[in-house]
Amino acid sequence: CAGPPKRITISSVEEGEGPRILAVIAHPDDESAFAGAVFASAIEHGSAVDVLCITNGEGGFKYSTLAERIYGEELTQEQVGRAELPAIREAELTRALGWLGVRRLLLLLQTDHRYTTDLAEVMPSAPAESGPWDLPFVRQELRALLLEEDYDLVLALAPTPTTHAHHQAATL
Repeated sequence: CAGPPKRITISSVEEGEGPRILAVIAHPDDESAFAGAVFASAIEHGSAVDVLCITNGEGGFKYSTLAERIYGEELTQEQVGRAELPAIREAELTRALGWLGVRRLLLLLQTDHRYTTDLAEVMPSAPAESGPWDLPFVRQELRALLLEEDYDLVLALAPTPTTHAHHQAATL
């Protein structure tokens, strides 16, 4: 874990009559999976939409070729990407959520260690084993958020065995 959770207020738009929604995502950019629903809910129906993002996204360094030109960094080199991508992806996510009308972002800053479909790698079944995330911390923060807010709906990606284990774990 990179530190305590980070709360960012995105929009100060007053809450309307729509349902209160929490979107739980594993990585910055996963919000795009339900961007249309979030936008319609927040903008057209007056929903209060919050996003909880579990990782800081540094594991995407392998896929950052196009971003290297934009940011002037060799982001596909692991050491550079892992150091620079968390701030880049947080800024991109915050900007995108603003366009979608999201109210708040909660970042849990957990390690985005690598792509895998092995759920046990992210959520070990044996208590003595550790994965890339501080699972008690993630569960505690999610529980506190669900108790603090009275959400009507929680959005998450379908946890199928063939999808990224971070997506599976975020939903489970």
